[in-house]
Amino acid sequence: MKRASYVLFILFFAALSAFAVNGYSEPDKDNESKAVDRYNNGVTYWKKGDTTRAIEEYEAAIKLDPSHGASIFNLGYIYNEQNNKDMAISYFKKALQLNPDWIEAYTMLGNIYEKYNMPEQAKKEHQAALRIQADAAEPHMSLGNIYYKAQDFPKAIEEFKLAIKANDKLPGVHTMLGVVYWNTGRLDDAIAENNLEIKNDPAQVKPHFNLGYIYFQKKDLDNAVKSFQKAIELDPNLMEARNMLGVVYDRAGKLNEAVNAFNEAIKVNPKSAGPHINLGNIYLRMQDNQKAVEEYKKAVEIDPKLAEAHNNIGYIYYTQNKLEEAVVELKKAIALKYDYLSAHRGLSSVYGKLGMEEEAQKERDIAKNLLAASRAGK
Repeated sequence: MKRASYVLFILFFAALSAFAVNGYSEPDKDNESKAVDRYNNGVTYWKKGDTTRAIEEYEAAIKLDPSHGASIFNLGYIYNEQNNKDMAISYFKKALQLNPDWIEAYTMLGNIYEKYNMPEQAKKEHQAALRIQADAAEPHMSLGNIYYKAQDFPKAIEEFKLAIKANDKLPGVHTMLGVVYWNTGRLDDAIAENNLEIKNDPAQVKPHFNLGYIYFQKKDLDNAVKSFQKAIELDPNLMEARNMLGVVYDRAGKLNEAVNAFNEAIKVNPKSAGPHINLGNIYLRMQDNQKAVEEYKKAVEIDPKLAEAHNNIGYIYYTQNKLEEAVVELKKAIALKYDYLSAHRGLSSVYGKLGMEEEAQKERDIAKNLLAASRAGK
């Protein structure tokens, strides 16, 4: 049976909150002075989480002083947080009209374009920022993210290294460089970068999670357990870490610990199908077919497109001589994933047992062709 896929938890963007403007020197003119007061009111409301009032105050500041760049910038930032792309872009462009050398405005524009899958526009903005200041860390990191997503790993590494050279404590940059190293098979380098991220900020969850996954890949199960446990300690609601902890325990043969970890993952997120699949697989190996079917059915209730769950239910029904039910489940698995070799083989066995030799032979032929294609690398 096919092993369930697991979620890699990775960090794709640098923390941008530092770009929000929190201070403004008070000019002498009356309207400009009033604008500063309205701006400061906006900052207060924003910090309290009242973005509606913050927007009103920033807009009032701009009405009093159309060149009030801090209010313009912060409006762009708020609209970006609210996923209002057009308004956010509009305000950051206005900020750049006031100050064409405003690096943070270029960087925010670039990040917005990246967020909405517009990588060429994003690169243009980050490169504009770097023309103003070649050693600005954030634009280099953002370019690294873009190249990583495009799977241009050499350029991604180059940009992340330039970001680190500019600011080796930039949040997330070591984690992202570690992710690129991981994707290129440089596991020891990936471990080193995640440890540097943890050294900078021990409370970050993602580098601990990523370390757990890398150690698991290296078959260093003890360190994988420690890393996932630390991620859970930092974020008890991180379902993916609890699920992966169960996977590690399962690989180590500690089935009771694995069952407990998967059940905890389900408590944290009852709408996640993965832990149910993993529990079902354990119960299947323990030959507790009733519990296995229960877990697989819970998984398909959450995600009806889980071919593995249907396949495994079909297998269990076959062993229980529930042949008609087995056919239904195996056909569902194949409908969801036609090249599911195990399901075709299972269905051929069920048809054989039902005396439907023509159908059985058809499934055997499909399975044979799929296996040949797989071996040929097609």
